[in-house]
Amino acid sequence: MRYREWCTCDCTKQHSCRPPNVHGIDLSPEMLARAAVEMRQAGLMPELRQADILSMPFADASFDVVMAAHVIEHLPEPQLALREMMRVLKPGGMLFVCMVRRSCFGAFIRMRWRTWAISERQGIAWLGACHLENIGSQPVNLGPFAGQASTAFWAHRPGGPEHIPEIDAVTTNRGIES
Repeated sequence: MRYREWCTCDCTKQHSCRPPNVHGIDLSPEMLARAAVEMRQAGLMPELRQADILSMPFADASFDVVMAAHVIEHLPEPQLALREMMRVLKPGGMLFVCMVRRSCFGAFIRMRWRTWAISERQGIAWLGACHLENIGSQPVNLGPFAGQASTAFWAHRPGGPEHIPEIDAVTTNRGIES
């Protein structure tokens, strides 16, 4: 599958042989300005908007790929962001999420920015509770100082009728013990 419509929920760079149509949201005007510069330097012409990941200004099933890096672990109820990301994801589309994991450097991140520490088991459970398929995960090596402070998760939205399923009870923050 060739992905042409992308939505990034944290305004990071995307690279491809032929640039996809990139849409980005962030609450911070400063981050949007930085993202615009960096994305244009990478050869992309993004459409950036100030918006909340919990209420994205896009129609249902708008994007082939939706990604968020180090966003949802800052939210009181991360599963609500996953549900909104699924809403704008096309059937058969790919969801990418990168989150802080339990580690020494992850502990520093959690103290500094008051984030959740997401275990691989918990992240996979959250994606599964959103009825995503082909879920995978992998620790991200951030170099010798930070080590594996993050985990990348990916999954596909089933290619069926256009609906957003209810989130299972297992998605509550207290619902998964690691």
